[in-house]
Amino acid sequence: MRLGLTRSVTTVAAIAMLMSATCLPNGAWSEVGAEPGTSRLYMFPQNDTDRLDVHVFVPYRSEVPGLAHYVEHLAWHSATKDWVRQGLGRTGAWANAHTMHYWISARNGNVDELVGTIRGVFKPIALSERFALTEREIILREYRQREIENPLNQLLEETNVELYSGNPVAVPVLGNPKDIEALDLSQARKLHSDTHLVSSAAFLVYGNVSESAALRALGMMGLQANAGDAAAIRRPKIGPFSSERIVVHLADDDPASHVLWRRVVRLKEETPYEVLASRAGLLGLILRANRPGGLAKALQFDQAVARSLRLWLHVIDDQHVELSFQGHPDQGVTLPELVEAFERALVQTARSGIPRKTHEKVVGQHVRQWPDWEDEAEVSKYMKALAIERLSEWRQPPDVETVRNLHGQLELSKIDGLLRQLSGDGRTVVAFIGREGAAEGALQP
Repeated sequence: MRLGLTRSVTTVAAIAMLMSATCLPNGAWSEVGAEPGTSRLYMFPQNDTDRLDVHVFVPYRSEVPGLAHYVEHLAWHSATKDWVRQGLGRTGAWANAHTMHYWISARNGNVDELVGTIRGVFKPIALSERFALTEREIILREYRQREIENPLNQLLEETNVELYSGNPVAVPVLGNPKDIEALDLSQARKLHSDTHLVSSAAFLVYGNVSESAALRALGMMGLQANAGDAAAIRRPKIGPFSSERIVVHLADDDPASHVLWRRVVRLKEETPYEVLASRAGLLGLILRANRPGGLAKALQFDQAVARSLRLWLHVIDDQHVELSFQGHPDQGVTLPELVEAFERALVQTARSGIPRKTHEKVVGQHVRQWPDWEDEAEVSKYMKALAIERLSEWRQPPDVETVRNLHGQLELSKIDGLLRQLSGDGRTVVAFIGREGAAEGALQP
């Protein structure tokens, strides 16, 4: 169980680095939204299903920890309480650092009825103060459940504060209990009215429905546009910040001390997002592999310094990538020794390059994620899931041809080049998680 009592921060060897960005005066990301009267509609027809899904994505910015998550809860309840009570289908909502996402689904659903229900998220929140307080208690229980079942999410939120300092993504989506208890209905209504604008949202429709029927239903919300004229998503860019090495100690009464290491790097040149994301996905598979060139092999088996290891890459935009690693040290290995071994293995692997046989083998695994391009139903399902993922992060979803052409963008030289840059300078946060003294000496420059 996390204690959250001790938070020691040391900044080590600061290196000035500015990231290209469109940035508002207060450090917020650039403005998002579409011109009035335009729509963002993404259609995924599926004739072999009797289910109809409608998704709504609302971009937002907030400096208040947990507030967007609270708004999402209240707006969803306000819009769908009758639908849920009558058991007419399935519905849900969630929030992340970029959007509030609402969805509704029904078998043999009528698109007018589904859109007519989910459009309620754009109406003023019609809930009592008593209901809002009860929902706040539910969010507190959600926090405690997540703390137990998925503590990594909590660690990521806490270290975002250091890694993305000065950018809205550093604001915790869920917040801590103190943040949650401070939320109130008037705050929520203000953020809701500022963000829940039909002209700023994106819509996705999936199922056995025609484009004309979907557009007619969306017209109920005042949208006058064709799907082909959907306004482009303007992805906010990360704001400028200095590159530093920051060491954090987070107190935890769990005797199994561990480390979370995160680094965000500005690449030398921009690469189209989908290409960069595919290369990063392949590199992540390689580094996790028990093969020559894999860090899992080096740390868990060759050197026996890590009892467990999780490693992943996250592409932020066309020029910024985050590399993260979470590990528990093997018996007799300290947390600082584990970090030193990881960083040394990362640099050595980048210098020597990924073995060609490893690259060829893992590319075969990587491309199996893609659908059979000759199967229209399978392609539609895949592209729908990908579009939901991209819209949730307020990115422009790719078209089919873009994804089909990614296979030719995975050359070994490109993967090696990405790895070399990730092993170099960047903004790095090292979080030692454990009891007091677990990382003794680690906070010294």
